[in-house]
Amino acid sequence: MRVSVESGSSIGGLLNYVRDEYSFAYSVDPGERGKMFDRAGDEGPTSVLIGMLQVEVGAETGAALFAWGYHPHINWQDGHLPQPVATPGIVRFDEDFTYAVSVSVAAPMEWATTRDVSSGWLRVAPVGSPVDEALVEIATDVLLGHRDGEFAAVWLRPTVVDSLGEDDD
Repeated sequence: MRVSVESGSSIGGLLNYVRDEYSFAYSVDPGERGKMFDRAGDEGPTSVLIGMLQVEVGAETGAALFAWGYHPHINWQDGHLPQPVATPGIVRFDEDFTYAVSVSVAAPMEWATTRDVSSGWLRVAPVGSPVDEALVEIATDVLLGHRDGEFAAVWLRPTVVDSLGEDDD
């Protein structure tokens, strides 16, 4: 899927991996919500799917906002990842989106997840792809990779929690 990159700041928040739910959850900082809504546009959100992992996108603008969704840790492979170097910015997907209608770029297991236990980073990318993509920080601990104008990877560094109960605010 084609992407373009613009200068800008990332959306502040907290990326959690909820072990009991096998999923990522992103909480946007209250002071950043206006930026997120402006970036998304008036038509509301949709998402780009990698299996069941979702990159939240503004349907009107194509701007990537953050990552969330079901992504079981039992399928991750441990390995070494280089320390990512990313520039804060805005990644726009070149796609005609419709509110609440997700667009899939990969079926489950077409992209692999590598976890670097020492750094806490995960890389979700096509199986066997080189680790040479340029990285843009779209949200705190959420990086999107691109290569030759194509969407190439998602890098995530979550805080791992067992559950998101009432006491976990």
